[in-house]
Amino acid sequence: MASVSRVFAASDLQPLVDAANPGDTITLQPGETYTGAVIDKQNLTIDLNDATIVPGPSGAALTITAADTSLICFAGGLIDGDLDGYPGDPALPSPHPGIVVQVGADNLIIDGCEVRHWLDGVSIAGSVTSFKLVNSYLHENSDAGIHIDTNVMLNGVVTLRGNLFKENGGSGIVHDGLSPLDARFNSWGHMDGAAAGDGVSGSGVVDAGNATFAELFFAPDPTDAGIEERVVEEAEIFDTAIMVDAAELYAVQFAITYDPALLDLVAATPAQFAADGGLCFFTSLIPGEVGGYCYRFNPAPTVNAVAVPVVTLTFVALAQGTAVVDVRTDPLHLSSGAPGGVMVYVNNGGFGPAQGSGLRLITDEDDGRIVIDVPTAVTEIVVVVAENAGNSPWYWLSLAMIMIGVSWWLICRQFSGPATERKIRTHSCPPLRTVATRSAPYRSYTWR
Repeated sequence: MASVSRVFAASDLQPLVDAANPGDTITLQPGETYTGAVIDKQNLTIDLNDATIVPGPSGAALTITAADTSLICFAGGLIDGDLDGYPGDPALPSPHPGIVVQVGADNLIIDGCEVRHWLDGVSIAGSVTSFKLVNSYLHENSDAGIHIDTNVMLNGVVTLRGNLFKENGGSGIVHDGLSPLDARFNSWGHMDGAAAGDGVSGSGVVDAGNATFAELFFAPDPTDAGIEERVVEEAEIFDTAIMVDAAELYAVQFAITYDPALLDLVAATPAQFAADGGLCFFTSLIPGEVGGYCYRFNPAPTVNAVAVPVVTLTFVALAQGTAVVDVRTDPLHLSSGAPGGVMVYVNNGGFGPAQGSGLRLITDEDDGRIVIDVPTAVTEIVVVVAENAGNSPWYWLSLAMIMIGVSWWLICRQFSGPATERKIRTHSCPPLRTVATRSAPYRSYTWR
């Protein structure tokens, strides 16, 4: 039967499931909250569409017994077991699992959903053929992110990729089932993967290798990724950088904002992340904002290092003041990925606490500062020349020094002027005033 899209605005999900036909898509209203349901009809798609599902009569949000069910959250979607329900209060996790997968729920797909505040985020209670959990954020569950029960067999195609397991009370994955589980290319809230993050436990065999990680940040000084505030002079040209702490990372997307009255972007240059053969595309280069994305190709397909420069941003300081840089954390401007199109949650982009500190804390509006100070003025140049030196080498050396001084003055004056007109002026230049004094056998020339 052809799929039909339906839009409902109800507080109870079960009547919507009961009224649906196999092949239907139930699209929830964004921002609405629905009580949970039992999915007992084949080939249903539930599009959360930025809605929230809370515990139903069974205690779970969703109990799935039918084959070919899809839970999709491409536009956002939350499956929340918080029994307190009041914003700002500590969460009171449900004593039940959030999503219960029973025997017969073959070919289940869970894609892009956030699951939190349950006993287990997902509980696979019965053997199934084919199971897909991808691009989902399972966190703050009192026990496991996902729990595969004792004696459960996962047959067919089983895919766990692009998920973030973080801040669960137990392990990210508890596997007590019979079949080996491939859980590569997931994130665990730590650069060192499951061994240091949420982890893996249980009697079953789990491959949690190729753990992914990304924390992106702005560095005012690329030579020291720990400096949060940098002092420059008015009209000075200087480099900054977008950097990333990375594990198994192939691509990053970023955007920053800054005060265009204080800073002017001179250049945006791909850096180490893209390396030879990589590509960077800039989607925004307007005054006050720079954004884009970079892909990695050579010499290796992924990046695994701390403080890797993604893009070098060259600015000129326009006026005195403090320019605050903000790294945007909305999903339209901040994302990352691993090879094969696997999603990598940016760990410091609003998904619980960052692993790093300082510049890695990007969820506020102050993600690095440039303090622009008064330029240092050159007050004088003094050259002392040997008088009546004839053909002495010192005579010619002194003369050369005079010429260098005059050349410096001419160049400096050439590029002096308002910072908005001359972007490469680095010092204010004095007026040329030569004072010749004689105290044999030397003659002194001073520019003031």
